Amino acid sequence: MGAKHSKKKKKKKNAKPLAQKANRDTYFATDRIKHLPRGHYYTAITKIEEAAVCVFVTREHVNDCLSFAYFGISMFTGEIKDCDYQFNIKKEFFEELIEEFQLKPFAEKQSIELLIYDALNVHQSEGYPSVQGTLLAKNILSWDYDFLKNSPKAIQLFPFQNPDFDLEQLAQQSKPKKQLKNKWHSYDPQLVKGWTKQHWEKFLEKTLDLDPQEDLDEFEIWTPLVFILEKHYLPQLFANKQIMTDLDRLEKSLPDLTGNELTDINFDYEMEQEEVLLQQSIQIELDSADSRKKWVTIQKRCEEFIEKFPRNEIVPFYLLDAYNYLGYTNKAYQLSSECYHKMPSNSKAIVQYLSLLMAQNKNNLIKQLLSNGFLLEDHVPSQYKFKLGQYHYYYFELDRFLFQLGHWQEAWRLMNWFINSPGLDNNETIKTMWSASYFTPAYVIYKEICETHIQNKAILNKIADNMAAASLALV
Repeated sequence: MGAKHSKKKKKKKNAKPLAQKANRDTYFATDRIKHLPRGHYYTAITKIEEAAVCVFVTREHVNDCLSFAYFGISMFTGEIKDCDYQFNIKKEFFEELIEEFQLKPFAEKQSIELLIYDALNVHQSEGYPSVQGTLLAKNILSWDYDFLKNSPKAIQLFPFQNPDFDLEQLAQQSKPKKQLKNKWHSYDPQLVKGWTKQHWEKFLEKTLDLDPQEDLDEFEIWTPLVFILEKHYLPQLFANKQIMTDLDRLEKSLPDLTGNELTDINFDYEMEQEEVLLQQSIQIELDSADSRKKWVTIQKRCEEFIEKFPRNEIVPFYLLDAYNYLGYTNKAYQLSSECYHKMPSNSKAIVQYLSLLMAQNKNNLIKQLLSNGFLLEDHVPSQYKFKLGQYHYYYFELDRFLFQLGHWQEAWRLMNWFINSPGLDNNETIKTMWSASYFTPAYVIYKEICETHIQNKAILNKIADNMAAASLALV
């Protein structure tokens, strides 16, 4: 891959290892890796002063695009040094990638699968490479031995650099791997599920010292959470036939999200001058509302305004704020339902409205919408185009609240749909935003586990503060 590629990846400070799994068929579970239809590729690279193996795992999508991931695996310690992904790239680009970096098809899929799994187990630990890692080098024809020849440690660990050395003999005579230290983390989901309160307390000791700006990429912090997500939660979600049906439908009929101009919500509706002035005056009052008396005044003004200008889509949000502040729960729910049914399905306002409901924890109304077969994708504009950054922001917020409120199926499906959308191909900001949403399910699991095993409120509050800061840092 060369030094140029390494520098590029090094600059990517917040690259999130192993958490980048978007499509239901590309998450890196053991059974999945063996059956990816496009196959596996490898090359030999030299990163800084460590020889590593770059492994590509790919999958073909229904839109004739490819997704792939790579794992940079140290041949000294067996640990994963780097990993990244690309989703929905054109086949032509992948063929150019194979030619440029001289990627070679990997014949033994089982071997590469075990190598990745083994690297996970010895990551961030001291120990010798496994026999499996050693055997991999036998198949790498383009391996550069220059650095190995000048490294005493490499000579000790990799005697196979001598062409006369019998690699098969090494495999037979190899001693068992050095016993790893009994660390707090484990990549075995069954073992993690069996952690005691003492295990989780050690886990918390690590996370309480977390610096959200600097430690986001630490495998020791995030991998157990992501592993639980991958091994325990995802199989349950994707066992649901309705989710699979929805995903297949959406994959085959993705909308056009490539518009660059933000157009008006209602093309056939123009606000009158009086309406504009009244709306602005209510907004001014809303910004300075600091007492119940002022909120009562705002409520009355909003109700009068809506009666006079029933097609306005903004002021109902102001009224909803007033109802919530004054504690008029039933009125708030009634207004929410009316707003939802009145809004055109292709209006950006409906996404804003749903985001607002999430932010205000209107869990009952959200459950009702979901139970009635409500699909967010039905409200993607088909005729009108919206600026990607602004449009996706509301969906991203909506997805985050869906996770936090426990609507895992809807949230995960929505996230997958947007990450795999062709409209994101050339928009790195939006890609980063949606990739960061993988942090949210890990946080939800984390909070759930901590509340189950740790009853110390002070610790939980500290964790929540750290996680919130980390989430902001990601975006």
